[in-house]
Amino acid sequence: MRSLTLALLAVALLFVIAPGAAAAAPARQGSLPAEVVDVTWNLSELTLADGSAVDVSVAQATLQLASGGQASGSGGCNNFTGGYTVGSAQEITIGPLASTLRLCTPDAVNALEQSYTQALEAVNSYSVDGDTLTLTADGGPTLRFTRGDAAAGGDGGAAAGGTTPGTLPSTGGESDAAALLLFAALLAAGGLWLRRRI
Repeated sequence: MRSLTLALLAVALLFVIAPGAAAAAPARQGSLPAEVVDVTWNLSELTLADGSAVDVSVAQATLQLASGGQASGSGGCNNFTGGYTVGSAQEITIGPLASTLRLCTPDAVNALEQSYTQALEAVNSYSVDGDTLTLTADGGPTLRFTRGDAAAGGDGGAAAGGTTPGTLPSTGGESDAAALLLFAALLAAGGLWLRRRI
């Protein structure tokens, strides 16, 4: 019976340790130039796969590529975050992206935001020319950005309506760890209870 209790404790510890280990694993960082990372990039052009241009003037959409492999920014209303990876020949993949869920008006801002985040998740290459960053997808959308301020302060430039893009708010990572510890304690208590019953 003692081995059953120990097995339950080991499983519980995996639940506690595994999420932290996954979060600590670094995203694969390739050859992004130093001048690209930790900077706010302001979306200046978005052309869809069919060649149509999206009106980007309705809100300020932004992108930050942190040196640790984290992508974040604003679609003009909602903030988003996700990972990115870089290959050896100016290859880049972004996402999947998670976004806040504000109801945004007018409809043109919603349309921009949807097109923008979908385009980001479709890109597979990048190029830099001075203060311009271009992200493209083979047969897909093209996004052009102009260099803004350094993103170190997390301000990322003001979006339309006074929204300040940045990273998503904390969702309670510390309380999640506490909940997992409580779960482990309950599993251990259950194992002791079973031991006494058998």
